[in-house]
This record gives sequence, C-alpha cells and structure tokens, in this order.
Amino acid sequence: MLKKQLQVIAILMTVWIANTFDTGILQGKSSISCRLDPFSIAEKAKDADIVDINSNDVLWKESKEDEDEIPVYTLYYWNSQSKKTTVLYEGRDFLYAKIKNGMVAAVFRIIEMNEEGRNIHDVLKIRTMESDSAWQTIYESKIRYNQIYTVEIQGTQKDPLIYFYDANWDIEEASFTKMLRWNKATGVKTLNDEKSYKYYMVFLGEKIFFADDRTGDLDIWVFDTKTEQARPIVQAPGDQFFSYDWESSEVVGTRFIVWLDSLHEDENEHYNYDIYGTDLASEKTFPIATSVNREDNPVVIGNTVYWLDTYFPPGIDNKKIVPITKVMSLDYQTGLIKEMMTPKTYKTDLFANPGYLIWNEEVYSSIRKELTTDIRAYSFIMNACFSVCISEMEETVLYMNRNHIIWMTSQNGLYDPMNILSSDLILSL
Repeated sequence: MLKKQLQVIAILMTVWIANTFDTGILQGKSSISCRLDPFSIAEKAKDADIVDINSNDVLWKESKEDEDEIPVYTLYYWNSQSKKTTVLYEGRDFLYAKIKNGMVAAVFRIIEMNEEGRNIHDVLKIRTMESDSAWQTIYESKIRYNQIYTVEIQGTQKDPLIYFYDANWDIEEASFTKMLRWNKATGVKTLNDEKSYKYYMVFLGEKIFFADDRTGDLDIWVFDTKTEQARPIVQAPGDQFFSYDWESSEVVGTRFIVWLDSLHEDENEHYNYDIYGTDLASEKTFPIATSVNREDNPVVIGNTVYWLDTYFPPGIDNKKIVPITKVMSLDYQTGLIKEMMTPKTYKTDLFANPGYLIWNEEVYSSIRKELTTDIRAYSFIMNACFSVCISEMEETVLYMNRNHIIWMTSQNGLYDPMNILSSDLILSL
C-alpha cells in the first residue's frame, strides 16, 4: 500500500514540476524564469565569444576595430574561486586559447612583412601563462602556410603538459601534421610526424585517441605516451572521427570510446552521421545509432551513451517547419536503447552528469514572433523533463560538470551583447 502511495506522489510531483517550470512560476534573481541562482561573470559583453571553459574557469574575448579597421581582441579570464575577472591580453595577434588547472595556453599569429609590405611569414606562437605571471613563448612555427591547432593541457598543476598539432600546409611540399608535447623539464618534443593529417585529441590515461587520414580516409588511431607508438583501432570505409562537439562532450566511457561515421553521410540529408563505439579491451566496434535521422552530440556517463536524434521533415526551409529532436540512450551492458521523456522540439548541445541531462532547446517566442533558445533538463532521479531557464531572450548553456553550470543570455544570438552567468548546479526536485 505504501509503495503505491509513493508511486502516486512521485507521478503527481513529476506533473507539477513540469507545469511549474514551463509556466515560469519559480523565479530566479534575474529577469529570467530560472531554477538557478546566477552569479554574473560578464555583463553586456560586446562582440564577445567564448574561448574556453574548464573546471568552472572561463575565457572569453571581445573585439573592436582600430583606426585601420583591424580587429583588436581583449582576452578575459574569470576565476571561479576568487570570482574575479582578469584581462590577459589586448592586441591584434590573438587566435585562440585553452585553460586548465590555472594554466592558459594561447596561440598568437604575428604577420611578418617585407619591405614592399608583402606577407612573408605567419609566425605562430604558443604562449603560456600561470597565475599572475607574464606570457612565456614555448613554441614558434615559421612555415609559410602553417597552422597550430588542437592545443590541449594535461598533466597536473605543478607539472603541466601541453599537447598540440603543427600542420604544414605548404603547397610545394607534402602536407602533414605533427603531434608535439611540451613540459617544463624537457621543452617541446615531437611525438608523431607521420605524413598525414591528424585531428582531435581525446585523452584516456596514458593514451591519446585521434583521427588520422594516412590511409586516405579518416580512421581512429591511438597513441601510447609510454611506448610513443601509434596504431589504428578503427579502420573502415568512409571517415571515422569524433563528434564536432567533442570538446564539450565526454566521448570516453569506462569501457569504450564513441565516434561518428560518415559512410552514409549525405549533405542533402543534413549530415546524417552514424554513431559507433569501440570496446577498449577487445577493440571491437559496435553500432549505437544508425537510423536515417541525424545522430550527433554523443555523451557518455559510465556505461551509458546519450545522444541527439534529429528528424528533418520535408519542407524544412519553410520557417514554420522545424526539426524534431529526441534524446536517446544506450545501456552498453544490456544493449537497451531508450527514448528519454523529452518534448519533441529542436535541441542542440547536449551535456550530461550523473544527475541530469541538460541541453539547449528552440522554442517559439510569442513576443518576438520567432524562435528563441531556452535551457531544459532531464532528471534521472525523478524521470522528469523541466525548464532550467526561460525568457524572451536567448539562453544557451555553455558548460556543465557534476556541480556547476555556466550559461549565457543575449538578445539576438551569440554575437549580440551578452551576459555570461555561473551557478552552482542545484536542481534537486
């Protein structure tokens, strides 16, 4: 009898929660109907863009044109412990940066001109900064057509390791990508300079997983940092690569990695990639999602994979017809595939932790008479879907870990003056 009563109460609570959050009865401190108690990181940032977020620390840049109509960038760093914002750089040369364990690794491009004013070199420099110290150049590349990309910070705060790619795009030479690593003791070391393009870096212990095209198509390879040897673990027709959202997604589980396959890709079908996994012990590949819909943004929590499954109805170019996205899951141990209890609306940017799924969702604004973005969540405990932040503005979740969420609000999208907000993730129902 008691068990039945508790089940009834749980059902009533689920219905009340969904209705309460969707109608905006619970109000936060801001003008947004919000389950979070926000702390403002930046207010009305103009021409702003998020650079990187890690462990609740935020890097973002703002830009403005100088008298020569050349963009000048200001790089800001917000520290979650001190709740303070610091200007790290101001100038023309900034490209992008990463942050982890209090260290910032940034890439700068310095253009060298000859006497006639012609560009003779793009000098790419990786510079690091710790705490309040000055920038230190740790690597410099001076090839005519080169590119430093996929900079990643690993190791510990006392002994950081910086991994990165340096690509030679020289037309007169064979183009290839080198994998390099820097630390304080030994400086820069080349780990792999195979004549191929390499993309992404996904870390698991002493192994680095990456996509490599040395066979013609992209395959998944693994590099062992102990033996310093690389070998393929996934080779198949078409391209195999990590999700475009891999930097904000956990694509490595306790027993497997998750990747995308382009064999059935068709640009007219809205990039219909399939999702596969590879068991790390047996190195056997298994399908996760291979429907005719677009499947993307996989995230892994323990032995379960979650992803977005989007159906594009005919006539999608008509503004009144919108894509429909389902949040799906696969339990690796049981093989059970399940559709989560979520509204059939268009969703992007799926995040997950052991308590919640959170995503961005397009909804129709009755005031603006157009689609806008709100933040919604799914609770594993209550088996309920509810709104996290809703308003007539754009709300977009940027980062989530076990106990913290960072999101932004703007009037008309990402590059409009925006507010960057932070909050402890307390969504217990």
